[in-house]
Amino acid sequence: MRALTQFRDQHGDPEGWSADEFDEYLQIGDQQILAPEAAHLLIDTTSSAHNGPAAVAVQEGEIR
Repeated sequence: MRALTQFRDQHGDPEGWSADEFDEYLQIGDQQILAPEAAHLLIDTTSSAHNGPAAVAVQEGEIR
């Protein structure tokens, strides 16, 4: 969450922030939270694609 700390250091006390600054802060937080989740989902999707019926057939020697 280094980007959030850096944002607070640059923008000071949140009590003085504008609505736009709060929105920007929340977007940074969402990106930092969602990035690892998106990577995990991508890995799961890729992994599932490699374990589908064709992959099983190859593993069982049915497709060469």
